[in-house]
Amino acid sequence: MEQVDYRKDGSVAIITLNRPQKLNALSPAMARGLAQAWIDFQSDEEARVAILTGTGRAFCAGIDVRDRQERAKAGVPGTALFAHDLPDLYLRPHEWGLTGVTKPVIAAINGLATGIGFHLLIAADLRVAAEEATFGLAEVGVGLVGAEGRVAAQRLPLAVTMEMALTGDFITAQRAYEIGLVNRVVPRPRLLEEALALAQRLQRHAPKALSYNKLAVLKAARPPNEPAELLTRVFNKELFASEDHREALAAFVEKRSPRFTGR
Repeated sequence: MEQVDYRKDGSVAIITLNRPQKLNALSPAMARGLAQAWIDFQSDEEARVAILTGTGRAFCAGIDVRDRQERAKAGVPGTALFAHDLPDLYLRPHEWGLTGVTKPVIAAINGLATGIGFHLLIAADLRVAAEEATFGLAEVGVGLVGAEGRVAAQRLPLAVTMEMALTGDFITAQRAYEIGLVNRVVPRPRLLEEALALAQRLQRHAPKALSYNKLAVLKAARPPNEPAELLTRVFNKELFASEDHREALAAFVEKRSPRFTGR
């Protein structure tokens, strides 16, 4: 759990991604720690609301690309990080109904959020962002299809999601607020304070009523997405094996422009 800090402020669980030297990029160890944090939060009867945040300049910069490249060189399938290290409780913490995280989760976005980091924040129920936070769907830049794009399409205007997914460009916290991606934008020093204040407001209500309202809203807002999820997996199975994906990883690590061939 050294890469994920779990502590409590009264009845609020504060879960902090703690790998600042890597911009909180998701490693297998962090993935396992985060999954355990969700389990701890859900099973703790005294913990009523969770706040997810990060240390340093980033909320989460996605999956650790260097780690993925090393796995690819070693012949480990690109999906291994998810298939073996990351239970669904983390991947879809709010889409499991009564068997997942049924209590409210607030994302306190302290900085860069992209890739799986975007998925993390958009899976939260409420979102508070620091003024310098930036948001992006970056999977296209490493030759893949991002699961977060599918989730974003259910919550954001299609034109906005399509532009982010196809360009890989980032948006500011103010723009995120304008399109309804975040609930509040505050100065960085006030980020956790604002998230805690929001958590306290939620705790005025009965725990079971909070959970049932959350699940009812999610059920209404999220149509069945099994075909889209299956399509993402099918596309990525082919893309993981492509030369362009390997070139994208190498270019990212070597800090150069990729040379794609379409193979």
